[in-house]
Amino acid sequence: MIRSLHVTGIALIDEARLELGPGFTAITGETGAGKSLLVDSLQLALGRRADAELVRAGEKRGIVELMAEPPARLFGADELENGQITIRRELSAEGRSMAKINGRAATVAALREAGRRLADLHGQNEHQALLDPDLQLEALDLWIGDEREPVAHRVRAAYEARLEAQRRLEALRSSVRIRAQRLDMIRFQIEEIEAVSPRLGEAEELAAQLERLKHADRLRTLAAGALNALSEAEINAADLMGQGLGQVNEAARLDATLLPRAEALQEAAELLDDAAAELRAYLEDLSLDPDALNAAAERLDALKRLIRKYGADEADVLAHLDRIRQEADDLENAEAGEEALNTRLQEADAALRDACAELTRLRAARAAELQVQAVGHMRDLGMPKCELRLELRPAEPTAHGADSLVMLFSANPGEPLMPLEKVASGGELSRIMLSLKCSLAGKAGVPTIIFDEVDAGLSGRAAAATARKLAQLAQSVQVIAITHLPQIAGQADRHFRIEKAGEKGRTVTRITELRGEERVMEMARLLAGDEVGESALANARELLKRS
Repeated sequence: MIRSLHVTGIALIDEARLELGPGFTAITGETGAGKSLLVDSLQLALGRRADAELVRAGEKRGIVELMAEPPARLFGADELENGQITIRRELSAEGRSMAKINGRAATVAALREAGRRLADLHGQNEHQALLDPDLQLEALDLWIGDEREPVAHRVRAAYEARLEAQRRLEALRSSVRIRAQRLDMIRFQIEEIEAVSPRLGEAEELAAQLERLKHADRLRTLAAGALNALSEAEINAADLMGQGLGQVNEAARLDATLLPRAEALQEAAELLDDAAAELRAYLEDLSLDPDALNAAAERLDALKRLIRKYGADEADVLAHLDRIRQEADDLENAEAGEEALNTRLQEADAALRDACAELTRLRAARAAELQVQAVGHMRDLGMPKCELRLELRPAEPTAHGADSLVMLFSANPGEPLMPLEKVASGGELSRIMLSLKCSLAGKAGVPTIIFDEVDAGLSGRAAAATARKLAQLAQSVQVIAITHLPQIAGQADRHFRIEKAGEKGRTVTRITELRGEERVMEMARLLAGDEVGESALANARELLKRS
């Protein structure tokens, strides 16, 4: 969950800090007080594209820092520090953006990926996304969770195999002239790579060899000097070590406590002899031949040319060679190759159909369960007679399967089930989205859900039901709701108010955690507007007491 959010120099926010905890947090404030700025700040921390206009006028930069304690299942141990992840996003007034994760520089893509695993931000009018069939299917797949992954992997692999077979067949069926041109180019590449015959890790070995050959004279001088000092000079370390060892051995015969020292010296003498032997071998192998230096340099240049053209390293070059050899075989044996590739394409089609059918069966079985869960939540949200059906329909096979999902909805008994976009109002869509999030919470979802005015278009009983559902959802995940409804704010475990104020001739946005009478006053303001009387205060206290 998100533990804290620290914002500095973002639009009207001079400096603000939110200390958050588990459960349900509500954030309220008058229109224009800066609630949207808080959402902007959260989005920046979660990887949204930076906009220099967000930097507060007169400031050189704006900073957003978010600290979270996510479940271990969502992040690897190497991504966390003491079970925490800290995200820092800095915007300059000139438009530059810098991101860090746990103090280390990070790309915006990495920030976005971390944000995707940390929080789900449900913005205003985002319930309209429910009308997108792809997102409807994604919701079902999230519900299925890990059980889906092995089947989905087979579908992706089968789809890629089919694409490859189709690509090869289309290449083979291209015109004779184009095929001949392609074959000439492939043959040239094969000859070029085979002429060098690279092997794995060779470039790194050659680079090390070149360094050794460049400094061969100096290396010989140093190694010979070392060998001379160790064993060749008239007075050398080996002789001195032998003398010392003999004296300690003689002393050990008189005093047994010296035996361990004698053994240690014996080991040291043997190590010294080994080192001298290795230095002799090194000197014998050390080449001063300039031809060897030139040959290594030319070989390394040849490898680097191949790597620049065909991949990141020797492995990529060799993999490319395998691919083009296969393609050359296909092109050289066009007639036989076309028949073989036709067979391969048919086999790939069959494998893809089988994998997609398996995924369809799994989705169909689990869709019924999600349907029951979602309808239960929807009825809790003030739609007691509603019906929802998740209907899988055939689609062209892709890497994601061969299904499309249609959500059919009826708000009232006796009314036919129709696609959401034809029958659901904005308020109903909002509650259906909330129902799906409640179903997914704690199953395949993220640990924090942020709702930006999920109550839009709601009032009365529907608002009260939504408030209770958010509180229920907060038992499984951390919920942060930016709201203008007292029913929702009253259900929260903690309550913050955003307000604008004048300070040193400038307008600033302040965020304050409300407790006791301050919270009662804010609830009364939400109930009655600016004119807060005793009845509004009494209603606020009653609402908080019931919550």
